[in-house]
Amino acid sequence: MAVLIVGILGVIAISGINSTYKSEKATQVLNFFELGDLSLQNQTILLAALVFSLLIFKTLASAKVAKVNITHLSNSSVAASTRLVRRYFSGEALGIRTDASQLSIYSLTEGVDKLVISGLGALASIICDISLLIFLVVTLMVVDIKTTTSMIIIFGLMVFAIDKAQSRATKLKSQKLTTIKMEVKESLFSLGNSIREIRLRNSYHYFDQKLERLRIDQAVTNSILMNQPNISKSAADIGIVVVACVIGAIQFLSRDAAHAIASLGIFLTAGTRTAPAILRVQSNMNLLRSILHSNRKTLIMNDTLPEAGVVTVLKEKTPDTFLPILECSNLSFRYQDSEKLIFSNLNFVIRAGEKVAITGVSGVGKSTLVDLIMGFINPLSGEIRISGIPAEKVPIIYPGKLGYVPQNITITKESLFENVVMGYESAEDLEAKCNEILIKLGLEEFLMSLEHGIHSNLGEYGSRLSGGQRQRIGLARALITSPEFLILDEATSALDEVSEQLVNKSISELGSQVTVISITHKRERLSRADKIINLEKGNFKILTHPYLEM
Repeated sequence: MAVLIVGILGVIAISGINSTYKSEKATQVLNFFELGDLSLQNQTILLAALVFSLLIFKTLASAKVAKVNITHLSNSSVAASTRLVRRYFSGEALGIRTDASQLSIYSLTEGVDKLVISGLGALASIICDISLLIFLVVTLMVVDIKTTTSMIIIFGLMVFAIDKAQSRATKLKSQKLTTIKMEVKESLFSLGNSIREIRLRNSYHYFDQKLERLRIDQAVTNSILMNQPNISKSAADIGIVVVACVIGAIQFLSRDAAHAIASLGIFLTAGTRTAPAILRVQSNMNLLRSILHSNRKTLIMNDTLPEAGVVTVLKEKTPDTFLPILECSNLSFRYQDSEKLIFSNLNFVIRAGEKVAITGVSGVGKSTLVDLIMGFINPLSGEIRISGIPAEKVPIIYPGKLGYVPQNITITKESLFENVVMGYESAEDLEAKCNEILIKLGLEEFLMSLEHGIHSNLGEYGSRLSGGQRQRIGLARALITSPEFLILDEATSALDEVSEQLVNKSISELGSQVTVISITHKRERLSRADKIINLEKGNFKILTHPYLEM
């Protein structure tokens, strides 16, 4: 509307200079606004005031709409990221372990933000600008059909040429930039975890040079992507000036100076409104392509991850009380990218209260068998049942009845209490129980050294803890739920003899009916086992009088 009125003002100005009658279209527009009978000066003042008001209103309205849009997209991004994280961690543990950690973290958080906030924001902007362009073109057609048609053709060809030149570069550079960012994060993470070895070798310069090369490559790639809108803008500015001169010259030679000035005024006015909108469309299309190519992992996750929170209703009746009995029937397993079977047709039973040790050489599949027992990964064939139900359903029906202590304990940047409880809810006094368990595991002196007791922060990744303290916190984490089926994956490897005796005593206090499975090579734990499952390259041997038979 403002552009139409500016065009009418141009016509009025030319009419005033030449003392001629205004064009028929201009007169129709003036009569529509009931300004046809006013003097030239009054028409100009009123129309100029209307233009000013419309442009200010449009700017303020755009700012308001943009704020609402960004708020809505930000909230949508949080919701989408939360759903995707839930789906990711409800999938098989094997898939979670094999994914590159930094890429997965990026895809679940920043990748979602880029797609939802930046991607949908760019798409919304494209739709708005195309709508604006359609309205501008229709409005300008009322003022001058020939000039408007020429402008559409010229700008259209110009934008097509720029977009064609930039689209391939955008795709390649955006993918490269994401890869570099992940490599930088992985290098920094590795550097932090291996700082002791690196200092002893005095090889920090290797990582320093690698990071410097990556950061330089990142800066160059980033500058190329960020400079693309400037190239488009510069090309458009030059195009407007050149085309304006051509149109003005053609009108001057074919008609007269008045028409040349009027056409030039209309083109420049229209160009300053349409060119930015066209450039925004082109720039946002480029941005959208860049976002889609650099966040393909997020899109793949969204397409392939199973829906979370869907619990399959069991057809058979489940027992009211948990029975710590394990039945493994015809179990076979292999990794998706391998034809080699890790297990083939395993069959065994672990009765309530039995203490079972799993042994075997490194890489034979001990931890994989534990993941199958816990229902974290699915077998190729056969099944494992605990308390008469499929292993993967046990945590849903009997939360906390299975306890697990891995070899490497992850400590979060939270208090000691939160690291032990980890979201577990119970009618018991968990603070008192937490203190009691930690003291039984030999951490009383450690607790006394903490300023706020169990509510003290343990530092990032448990930086204040020794290896033995870390493992005992992991054990407390498992024992806090009073499990009836406990799985220990080399859980006491960092403990001294005295600490291990305290751990064994705490486990025995759970009760004689508690089933315990241990991955271990320690003689003491093997000698205490009721049976040993010895894994041997896809097969196994059960020793019922383990220490005599080994």
